[in-house]
Amino acid sequence: MALLTVRNLVGRFLSAVDSQLDDLQGREILDECYRELFSTWDYSFGKVRGTIVTTAVKTSGTVSVTASSSTLTGASTSFATGDVGSFISVGGNRYDITAVSGSTGLVIGPAYVSSANTAATYTLFKSYYNLTTNASHIIAAAIQWPLYEVSERELDRIDPQRNSTGQPIYYTYRGMDTSALQQIELYPAPASAYVIRYVAFSIDEIATSNSKVIVLINNVLLKKALEQGCMQVAAKKDDPNVASKWVALADRYGRQWHEGMILLQQWDMSMRGDMTERASGVFSDDFTRSHDTDSAFLYGIAKSG
Repeated sequence: MALLTVRNLVGRFLSAVDSQLDDLQGREILDECYRELFSTWDYSFGKVRGTIVTTAVKTSGTVSVTASSSTLTGASTSFATGDVGSFISVGGNRYDITAVSGSTGLVIGPAYVSSANTAATYTLFKSYYNLTTNASHIIAAAIQWPLYEVSERELDRIDPQRNSTGQPIYYTYRGMDTSALQQIELYPAPASAYVIRYVAFSIDEIATSNSKVIVLINNVLLKKALEQGCMQVAAKKDDPNVASKWVALADRYGRQWHEGMILLQQWDMSMRGDMTERASGVFSDDFTRSHDTDSAFLYGIAKSG
């Protein structure tokens, strides 16, 4: 097994193609191959496990609201700075909470659009949550029941206002937050404090990192990238003889990539003595958790939580 930093990996790639491609092109090719590597097998070292603890809704007290105003004043409420980024449903509409000015003061967006009310009931809830660092895409998530991924468009059809609260059943991706953490939206918005356990692919884009250590066997990633890189170089050559030499080189790297993939998968299985389990089709709990062979994984973490 070889350990390479991204900086060293890019350097080796560019050197192998005789600097026929620039640094940006090299990183783009390596990024694409990195994603392909993790899409072909559930590598145990390519996953991250995380936990989301949801926030219970707030409904105590009442709020005073004025038409066209962004300021909301509470009575017997318990607003807190942590409510920024949550939502408040009042007067039939949902508003973003952009600032908190104390336990009885909120700033909302957009401005309040309904009629004034000096003692309106409300529901304050949080439906956006961050995944852990480097988590890019959820493989499985569960509370005491599995959660299911849906598109944002599907949620718009179910509940355009997203005012519903209760036990979360669905999640959808909301992109990265300002700290480059993947965000998901839970629906219905959690009414209580739940513990959600999940497993996600952990794939750092090579273009955004120089120090990340990439785990390889026989330089698997590099071989795949060189296959594509040599083909790109060949496409730029006007001389057919020169181009054919680069195509032949790409073919050689491609064969090495496929051989390396077999070794990499065998190594990942043998880490837990999984070869026998793969052959027999009878999987231990540990194998199931690490490889997501079937839905038993969901119920496994649900039972543990």
